[in-house]
Amino acid sequence: MGENDVTIQAFQEKKYDAALEAYKKGRETWQKADVRGHHVAVLCSNEANCRRNMGDLTGAIKACEEGLSHYTTPEIRKKLANHLAEAKKGPKELTPEEAQLKEEKVQQLKEKKKQHKEEWKVLTEKAVVSDGNIYQDGKSGQKDYVVPGPFICPMNEAQAMGLGPPPEPKPYWEVDSDDEPPRTTIGYLPAHHPNA
Repeated sequence: MGENDVTIQAFQEKKYDAALEAYKKGRETWQKADVRGHHVAVLCSNEANCRRNMGDLTGAIKACEEGLSHYTTPEIRKKLANHLAEAKKGPKELTPEEAQLKEEKVQQLKEKKKQHKEEWKVLTEKAVVSDGNIYQDGKSGQKDYVVPGPFICPMNEAQAMGLGPPPEPKPYWEVDSDDEPPRTTIGYLPAHHPNA
């Protein structure tokens, strides 16, 4: 993904600070190379659009005026003029529907935060206080839980279950091509055996 793609993606995802940083970097590159004209005007147009969306109208006006000072195509000049006119209008007034949507989002966030707080409270009430010792005298921090004893079985049964060291390989004359490949790793038992 190129630098331009990253900038476009940042703008589309409304990560305006990242997009502005990329535009600034691009303009510095053009400035060091002493490039003027269309490419710089396009960067100014993009920056103006980004600043308008952020609500930085003075920055948008400044970017438009700089972009209009460069030689560029009529389409870019038209875009810059449009951005300049929109920025000079001042902040966009919200329609009643937009204001209501914004208020609903704020209310949803408040409710979500309140719900999260209540869930956290219930969770902390259910938590077991162990005072640093989870198992004392063979007992769990949970009142009715009994810690199971060790799991003991003959080695050939353990190896058949995939536990312990791998079994000795069969002699070559007993090996069948339909057999599963021999296990070469050590199998470990979880903390508590599932059949206990």
